This record gives sequence, C-alpha cells and structure tokens, in this order.
Amino acid sequence: MAIQGRVQAQSRLLEQTLEQSRKELLAIQLSLAQKQQDLDKRSREIESTVGTVSRLQVALGEKATKLDQQQKQVEQMLQQLTKSLQVSPDSTKGKPTSGSLVENLKQVEVQLDEREQDLDRMYRSIRERIRNNSQKVCRYITPAMKPSEVRGLLGTPDGEKYNGFDSNDTWSYGTAWVTFGPTSLVLSVGGCNK
Repeated sequence: MAIQGRVQAQSRLLEQTLEQSRKELLAIQLSLAQKQQDLDKRSREIESTVGTVSRLQVALGEKATKLDQQQKQVEQMLQQLTKSLQVSPDSTKGKPTSGSLVENLKQVEVQLDEREQDLDRMYRSIRERIRNNSQKVCRYITPAMKPSEVRGLLGTPDGEKYNGFDSNDTWSYGTAWVTFGPTSLVLSVGGCNK
C-alpha cells in the first residue's frame, strides 16, 4: 500500500510536471507564431521598401537624363546668346573665365543688363528728339511757307508721303506733320497739342 501510495504521488507529480511542460510548450509555440508573423510583416515591409527604392532609382535616372538634356539646352541657348551679343573672350574686361555654366550665365546677364541700359538711353534720346521735332513744327511752321523754308528750319523730315499732283503731300516731324497744298506751299500743320 505504501508503495502504491508512493507510485500514485509520483504519478501526480509527473502529471503536474507534464502539465507544466505542456503549458510552457504552448507559450513557446504562441511566442514562435507571433515572431513568425512579425518576421512575415517585416519581410513584406522590406519588399515594399525595396520596390519603392527601385522605382525611385528609375525616376531619379529619368530625372538625371532630363537634367542633362536641360543643361545641354541651356548651354546651347547660352552659346546662341553669346553669339547674338557678339561676346568675345576679350569682352569680359580682363576678368578670368572659369568656364562654368553659372559663371557664363552671370556674364551674359551682366551684358544683357548693359544692353538694356543702352536701349533705355537710346529710347529716351529718341523720345526727346521726337518731342523736340514736334514742338519745332508747331512753333515755327506757318501756312504759305515753301518746302525749302521748312527744310531749312527743321531739316530732313522723319517721313514723307507724296500723294500726286492734285493731292496734298505730307512731311512728318516727330508726332507732328506739315501738309503742302497743290501750290507746294504749307497748307496746314497737324499733331500739335495747343
């Protein structure tokens, strides 16, 4: 009986140990299943990242190609600008040229600014000449003057319009004009702001 009691106690102890081992094994299996899910998830994320990186590499390659093309176009336009501005290496006024695209663009920009200032000065000069010529017509020309007298006072007209024998001829000075009658004398003056 004592032996049988001991065997039963040992059996219960072994069952408890076995039950404890089963629980630990189940916990390990659950942990392994969770880790496997985490690994699968990370694997999918890595695959997605690799796909994204690959697409980015393709896009970057295309953009690099486009940038190269645009740089070539800019260089061609710069060469055309340089030719149209008749820029020579001596026109940099002793400044060393680095040959870089940015430096060349800066030089062209400076030259374009200088051209713009020159054009502005010419424009102002032309406007002043037109204004002066117009004022002279309005101030000095009177009806019945001869063409030689008009030329003597004002010089060569800015424009001439000849209409034939029976029409009136017109000379323009600035924004004003002188009309000659059939007798070749000044008939009227126009374009004056009085």
